[in-house]
Amino acid sequence: METCVNDYFVLNGRVQESNYFKKEGNNSICIYEVVRVIEGIPLFLEDHIDRFKNSLKLKNISIKLNDEEIKQDIELLISKNNVEVGNIRYEWNIKEDVITRYAYYIKHYYPNELEYKRGVKLVSYNALRNDPNIKQYHKDLVEKSNELIKETGAYEVLLINNKGFVTEGNKSNIFFVKNNEIYTAPDNMVLEGITRKKIIQIAKDLNIKIRFDAVQYNNINTFDSAFLTGTSPKVLKICCIDNINFRTENEIIEKISYEYDLQINKYISSHKMNKKCTKY
Repeated sequence: METCVNDYFVLNGRVQESNYFKKEGNNSICIYEVVRVIEGIPLFLEDHIDRFKNSLKLKNISIKLNDEEIKQDIELLISKNNVEVGNIRYEWNIKEDVITRYAYYIKHYYPNELEYKRGVKLVSYNALRNDPNIKQYHKDLVEKSNELIKETGAYEVLLINNKGFVTEGNKSNIFFVKNNEIYTAPDNMVLEGITRKKIIQIAKDLNIKIRFDAVQYNNINTFDSAFLTGTSPKVLKICCIDNINFRTENEIIEKISYEYDLQINKYISSHKMNKKCTKY
C-alpha cells in the first residue's frame, strides 16, 4: 500500500497533517489514479478523471462522481503542500456504499538522463491481471513486483499471461518496434494508460503504423527495439528484457518521445495561463 509523503494530505475534501495518514483498506474496493504534477499543474487531469469514471463503471459502481470535486481535492493538495513536482494518488476506498476519498503525494522515481539514453532493464513475471481495464489496487501483484525489482535491479516487471503473451508492465505499458511499425497488446488486455493513449495518437499523426497484436514472449527477440510508457517514465527505451537485448537507438522512439514532450509542454503552458486568467 502506498505511503503518504510531504506535509499534508486531503481526506474527503479536508486538509489533514500527514502524521495522521491512515487508510482502512480491509475488505474495501480501492479505485485510484496516479497523476503527475509538473510546475504545479496536474498533467492530463481530464484524461485521468475520465479513466477513473470508466473504472467505476466497469466495476459496476453507480455512485455519482463530481469532476469538480476531484479537481478541487487535487488542487487543494498541491497548494497546501506548495510542492510543484511529484506524483499524486487520488483514490476512493469503497466499502458498503461508503466512500472515503483520499488525495496525497506518493514517492516517485523519474528516470535520469542516462536511463533515457541507454534504456532500462525489465524482468518478466508470469501473472494475469483480472479486469485489466480497471485501475484497481492488486496487493499481491504489487508486492511480488517490488520483490523482483529489489532482487534483480530491474526498472520494471513485465507481465506475461497464461498463454505466453506479453501484456503490460506492472506500472506501465509496453510497445515493440520492428520494420518501422509499432506493436502493442490490444486494449482489452491492458490498462489503457493515459500516456499510452497519447502515444498511440502521436503515432497515428506521424503516420507510423500500429499493430494491436499481443506479442508472444518467445518471439520478443525478433523485434528491433522496445519502450515503456507511463506517468513517471513518459517514453522510456528498454535495453533488455531478462537476457534479451534491444537496440536503444531508434528513430521512431525518438520522434514519439519528442512529440510527447511537446504535448506536455503545451498542456502545462495552457493550464498555467488559465490559472493566471482566473485570478483576475
